[in-house]
Amino acid sequence: MTAPKLFIGSSSEGLEVARALQAELGGIVETGIWSQGVFEPGQNYLEDLFKFSTTYDFAVMVLRADDWERSREKEQIVPRDNVLFEVGLFMGSIGRRRTFLLYDMSSMPKLPSDLAGITTLTFEERDETSALRASLGPAAQSIGDKVKELGCNTKNWINLNPLGESVAKIAQHSHDFIVTEERVLRAFKRHIEKELDEWEDEAIRWSEGVFLIQNKYSTLLREVYSYARSEIFSTSVAGYSDYWSEDNGKGILNVQRENKTASSTRVFILDSRSDLDQETKQLLKLHQDHGVKVLVLFLDEYEQHEEAAVGPQDVADWTIVDEKVVGVTMQFGKEMQANWTVDDPKKNERFVRYRDRLIEYSEPFLG
Repeated sequence: MTAPKLFIGSSSEGLEVARALQAELGGIVETGIWSQGVFEPGQNYLEDLFKFSTTYDFAVMVLRADDWERSREKEQIVPRDNVLFEVGLFMGSIGRRRTFLLYDMSSMPKLPSDLAGITTLTFEERDETSALRASLGPAAQSIGDKVKELGCNTKNWINLNPLGESVAKIAQHSHDFIVTEERVLRAFKRHIEKELDEWEDEAIRWSEGVFLIQNKYSTLLREVYSYARSEIFSTSVAGYSDYWSEDNGKGILNVQRENKTASSTRVFILDSRSDLDQETKQLLKLHQDHGVKVLVLFLDEYEQHEEAAVGPQDVADWTIVDEKVVGVTMQFGKEMQANWTVDDPKKNERFVRYRDRLIEYSEPFLG
């Protein structure tokens, strides 16, 4: 998951405070200070500022009593104009709850009334860096708590992520249709609402690294295999045998042959040795010709072992890639379906055990 990002702005005079705050926030949130290459040399300052106001999830502005202002015959100390401008910019971009003001409690500058509602944090100016960091500790803790509470800014994600843009368009188009008042369209509204509910359920599974693939089964499998970097391990059962003579199956074998980075192993699970007929041997030889290491497991022999009470043979057809991506085929035939999980430690550990057990009790196909 992407870590939240926080922008720290200040005047040149407040840079030491900004750096000390950055040090205090280390390990809590990814930070960027205006002086640390945030703004590209030769680029327009405002353009860069507008861009970064939509890429950061939080912003802290260090306000110092840098300037004097005369208002209604009275002189007052105020923050630098450009810092106040940045405050307003981030307020409009990421919201008041994600924008913080930080100032020296012993020298509080006059703030515009429009900034009401923003979280204000204080510290006490210190000459020594260690003392300054200690003074900033409570403010850093408050910022860290708010970062944990709010997380990344979904609005920015939708603005910047191409997938997020698609989600935003779906939401807008669906809303435009659902708010219509035509009676004849009510049936379609119910249909759309049901579809959106299903997508919401799917999105929850996606966030947990779980994917149910019903369409483009073979396309996804080819892509996963092409991205493999160390190992592709899979099984093939009787219900899958016809697949290898089809274009989709041949396409997967071609990907495995072309991937020179990852080793490929496939275990063919047969009921008994009598199932290793000439047609099956040709199928296994086809895999070998594509650089796949072929092993054979005979169930009637394997089930004689104590370890076979519950094991990989009960999961049917499955694959594990780089020990972190697991796919289990749930349905064969024209409408193939698979459940995929990504970075699930328990499931990865389970299927690595299955892989090792299959390798132990299988035998190599010798042609």
